[in-house]
Amino acid sequence: MAKSWFIAPKTVRVPVEDGWIDVKERLTYREEQQFATAMLKMPSFKLRDAGDQEKIGNSEVSFDTSRSDAIRMLTWIVDWSAEQENPRTGVMERVPVTMEAIDQLDPDLAKAIDEALTAHIAGMEARKNSPTGEPSPEAK
Repeated sequence: MAKSWFIAPKTVRVPVEDGWIDVKERLTYREEQQFATAMLKMPSFKLRDAGDQEKIGNSEVSFDTSRSDAIRMLTWIVDWSAEQENPRTGVMERVPVTMEAIDQLDPDLAKAIDEALTAHIAGMEARKNSPTGEPSPEAK
């Protein structure tokens, strides 16, 4: 059977401490591109005259890696078991996966999520590169 040209939108539930994250099985081409360009830091300047065109040719694009873990989480995570108490009602409510929510995570839990996500991505890459479609023992 021929390999599909397209990525099916499948998720995998990954346990994290006392909860879980649902992550994409694989990223699409567009998602990979968005993740890569999300860390680009473009120079900003205003052109005032024709001589300023030289600024464009001499400008450099840099990478802002300070947000790479958070951007990676936002790119891969579809859902999670995160809950927070509603201050008005006192009821625990699910928290959607957003950059704002990721920014507010407990640092230890964020590290656990990042490690679980890294293991998932390594396993996915091992399956993709394996002739049998199974990860090698080192990747499990």
